[in-house]
Amino acid sequence: MTLSDTDSRWPALRWIAAVVLSCFFAATLGRVLWVSGAMLPVVWPVTGVLVGLLTQVPPRRWPASMLAAAFAITLADVLFAAFHPPLSLAMFSVNIALAAVVSWLLLRFTASPYRLNAVTDIGGLIAFGLFLGPMAAAFVGAALSLWAGGAGGYDHYWQRWWAANSMSVAMFTPPVVLLLNRETKFKWRWGRVLEALLIGVGVTFISGSAFGAWPIGSLATLRFPMFALPFCAWAGIRFGRQGTAWAVLCITCFACWAVPRQAGWHAFLQLPEQTRMSVLQGFTLIASITPLILATVFESQARSDHRFRTLVAHSPTVVFETDTT
Repeated sequence: MTLSDTDSRWPALRWIAAVVLSCFFAATLGRVLWVSGAMLPVVWPVTGVLVGLLTQVPPRRWPASMLAAAFAITLADVLFAAFHPPLSLAMFSVNIALAAVVSWLLLRFTASPYRLNAVTDIGGLIAFGLFLGPMAAAFVGAALSLWAGGAGGYDHYWQRWWAANSMSVAMFTPPVVLLLNRETKFKWRWGRVLEALLIGVGVTFISGSAFGAWPIGSLATLRFPMFALPFCAWAGIRFGRQGTAWAVLCITCFACWAVPRQAGWHAFLQLPEQTRMSVLQGFTLIASITPLILATVFESQARSDHRFRTLVAHSPTVVFETDTT
């Protein structure tokens, strides 16, 4: 599949509507995760969602997509009574420009369209989407924060801008990319639907318990995020990279909600605020990328085995294996 194939599958108006809805819900989620009284968000989902969207269409569609994203963010801010021009315009312009730059780098140095089906694709996401792009944008974002009257130092705001955008790309870009490229096709029988629901319920319950989203009384021992790993492995084995990406997204969203509010896992709560936020960033990046790498390697090996079996089955010669020892 090429970018032109994706372009023909998503007519202009349909694509713009998809961008507006996706970015609106991403901005709304960002406001839900935002800690009351804080100047900057814990994570800004719009950046990761927009990177995933832009990498799936030709660059000629990017200006309209970026304008649609700006409209969606503005609408969400107005509904949350959080729109303060020109500061809001300046801040989300930086993030939209960041998404465009990261998308261009991914398409320039990896396959087009971006499919996340190889370890090199994940390497590009780490290099450009988690480090280089967000770090560069953070220099401008920190200056904007100080201009807006922020009480912290420049390095504090720089780290928060980097964390919010790098976590966004790690959490939200893989699910969007894997959802849009439709490389993995499932036969959704009732058994598969039930299995997906069981995984979703399990991940939601364990993640919410680990990060204190609801009181669990005598089950306080469940407040350990690693208990969600079996469900991530189950999702990866049965539903591939898509299952892994969505399971990890659930876990990390709970973490981004709980940790700044001093809820959930006691190991986070015992740390100073600045250290706690840095640990949250590290946890989010590792929890998002590591399972995705394992799922990608697993799927790559499965595709290789399938090609080998197909070659052997259709070979006009006899293929056999012997032990020479």
